[in-house]
Amino acid sequence: MQIILALVIGALFGATLDRIGATNPNWIIRMLSLRNLHLMKTILLAIGVGSILMFGGQVIGVVDVLHMSVKSAYVGVFLGGLLLGGGWAASGYCPGTGVCAAASGRKDAYFFFRGRLAWRGGVYGHI
Repeated sequence: MQIILALVIGALFGATLDRIGATNPNWIIRMLSLRNLHLMKTILLAIGVGSILMFGGQVIGVVDVLHMSVKSAYVGVFLGGLLLGGGWAASGYCPGTGVCAAASGRKDAYFFFRGRLAWRGGVYGHI
């Protein structure tokens, strides 16, 4: 049941990313160059709503946040963040939006996703 729920939530999340334009690299590049902040505002709204829902779920006992942790800061974390940000800016995709764009049929995202699979490491570990 958990796998089915994860697939449903993932599909809904991907559809939402596609709907707000996050699977279009042009929108992402415009956001990163601060020319169009629509996508950034949407992301910040989602973070805020998610935080409120998580806190509310914790208060009523539905969400257990004890298993969540913040990664400690060290040089490798900063270098990894710089690599992720540089790749994001160069390609117009972060790992999540690249997968969603590939699933929606964008050919450039397909090559981005294939490169991610070939890399076998980085942000999400070994695939």
